[in-house]
Amino acid sequence: MQQTTVQNSRTLRFGSGLVEVGEDINALVNLGAMRGIIFQESWENVEVESDNAGKVSLGITNHVAGISGELMEINLTNLHNLRGGIDNYENIPGELVQGVEQVVAQGSWTTDKFIKIVNQNGDGSPITINFITGATTGELTPEVDYFLAQNEFGEYGIIVQDGVATNQALTINYDYTPNAAVKLSSGGKTVISPKVVRVTNINEFGKKFQITIFKAKNQEGVNIEFPADSSGEVATCPITLQGEVDATREVGSQLFEIYDEQSV
Repeated sequence: MQQTTVQNSRTLRFGSGLVEVGEDINALVNLGAMRGIIFQESWENVEVESDNAGKVSLGITNHVAGISGELMEINLTNLHNLRGGIDNYENIPGELVQGVEQVVAQGSWTTDKFIKIVNQNGDGSPITINFITGATTGELTPEVDYFLAQNEFGEYGIIVQDGVATNQALTINYDYTPNAAVKLSSGGKTVISPKVVRVTNINEFGKKFQITIFKAKNQEGVNIEFPADSSGEVATCPITLQGEVDATREVGSQLFEIYDEQSV
């Protein structure tokens, strides 16, 4: 027997979410494919027993909230980020690759817009641009016709300035050094630095349902279970970032925030 009807269909949430971790809300990094993403809040009730009025509630304590799940992309850079500084992380450089040419087709670029360099240095350092030529105007002048720049992900590229003809292809000649490997090592460090962690669900209309924890610390050690070759599964690594109140924020907003565009 039906007991009720849906009161607001826009509050029915479908799909999983994108999980991001970073030093602050302006430097969040996508952790990629995950399973079993959960947000959970908890606290302890504080009560005392009176002589003549039973239990008296004094409020709550140990108010915490966390986001957990299983990483399907076991990316050592991301692990180093979310583990709060208890590890050493190293880029192990490969061989320098010189004279790489990237052709940017006519019509695919314009002035004052970021053009990403396809290959990046493994250690994140600036790309060495040898020269840039236009198909019709010839070699461009650095720091006049173009500038080296970074996008919001820290990747390097160029921004071509006004005055350079856009009805031509560009050829970017550059050098870069990829990583041969990366290495994460741990043991001996005892202080875990807090991170901002956020999970975002976006519906078919592009509207967000987003939960942000402002001061969360990693609670899980690395735990990778390698599946059988014949299983068709991938190895995963569970993570849990548990937040505590951040006394630097406004009272009432010190632990987490839920932002909802979907139900309005």
